[in-house]
Amino acid sequence: MLTSVVYEAVRLLRLPALLRRWTEGAVILCYHNVIPPEALAGRDAALHMERDVFERQLAWLRRHFDLVSLEVLLDRLRSGVSLRGLMCLTFDDGYVGFFRWALPALRAQKVPAAVFLVADAADRPAAFWWDQPALAARATDERRARWLAECQGDGGRIALMEGVPADSVAPSDLMPASWEMIRSHAAPDLTFGAHTSSHRALPTLDASDLANELDDCARRIGIQTGTRPRALAYPYGAWNPAVRDAARAAGYEVGLTLNAGRVRARDRDELALRRINVPGRISPAAFEAWASGLLLPALRGRGR
Repeated sequence: MLTSVVYEAVRLLRLPALLRRWTEGAVILCYHNVIPPEALAGRDAALHMERDVFERQLAWLRRHFDLVSLEVLLDRLRSGVSLRGLMCLTFDDGYVGFFRWALPALRAQKVPAAVFLVADAADRPAAFWWDQPALAARATDERRARWLAECQGDGGRIALMEGVPADSVAPSDLMPASWEMIRSHAAPDLTFGAHTSSHRALPTLDASDLANELDDCARRIGIQTGTRPRALAYPYGAWNPAVRDAARAAGYEVGLTLNAGRVRARDRDELALRRINVPGRISPAAFEAWASGLLLPALRGRGR
């Protein structure tokens, strides 16, 4: 309740509007999935945003930002010109719901976007572990940290640790899109990026596994879509200098973190660009503040 009051007060004071007008830097937003409300029952509302909420956010963003592709934002960053007012929308995991609900809304408003694909998930569409009710019900912050550290974020190992059966079924909008669906939506306004082969926590991998995760994913996306991706989104937002260097060695030019904040002209490390993760149930006042670059640290959302 207190946080809601704080963000409403921030909006009444017009602080987000002042930040948008006077603060230098672009904003990259990270979404995951967009679904109709009936598909949300029993699932993680932090990752799956209701369609009407997303459409309202998109309409607000179009009124207040210059919504550009990731490529345009990078061109502006490299040229050294002002990034003020620029916004880029990204979507992690490659859900069916993104292609079915978010992408039509984006295209109706002529807004470009980038989607980051998990190659194994597109090969054999099965529910991600965090969309499996038996695991989602157990996912405290402490357990989640252990799953990433000890199980490397691997769903099969997490299910084994917790003694629950791995469940590959979810409502269709919560399933990863197949390569066929992905290819059918290809167009110049949609950038295909990499989210690794198996969505494991990259800092936990040895050098050989890390190189394979990065190179194999890019190779398979290139084969399936006709374009090898230049941009990588780190799964779980987890990265370190060794991961960044391995991404560079694998041929990536851009790496997107979940370290919240603006992208500024002085940011020279393009393999560690900041993004703001947007929780599915964020309030309108908080969304306006976050999108404007004003975040209360304890309230920042986490991603997958």
